Amino acid sequence: MSLAGGGRKVRKEDKPDSPSVTEAAPEKKKRFWGFREDPFIYFKPEEPIYPRIRDYFKLSLPYTMFLTRCEDESKKNGVYFTTEKVRQVMENNVDRVKIINTGVKAFARCENKGASCDYRIAQEGALSTVP
Repeated sequence: MSLAGGGRKVRKEDKPDSPSVTEAAPEKKKRFWGFREDPFIYFKPEEPIYPRIRDYFKLSLPYTMFLTRCEDESKKNGVYFTTEKVRQVMENNVDRVKIINTGVKAFARCENKGASCDYRIAQEGALSTVP
């Protein structure tokens, strides 16, 4: 052992010319911190579930105000209602801001046998969606 500048003891293994110090450490795989959220997907004109909901509940709201968290129709458990301004904010900031929640849950999936619509009105969105 020898004394380095400042009176610090340096072992032979810690010296820069030592092969263990000069070798590059293998790169670690980046870890994803946090929960990966499902994307917000606004209804498109050809959305298959919206006409059934619109006709059953006699809605006059445009399809552009509704969104879901899943592309697969069989897994769409909730339909959320937002305003046009919220939609613009969401679409313009999709890469800059991580949005976790938005909208009011307007309809929830409820598969009753014999019912013409697979969705029911969610309590929190009742005043916002139904006239």
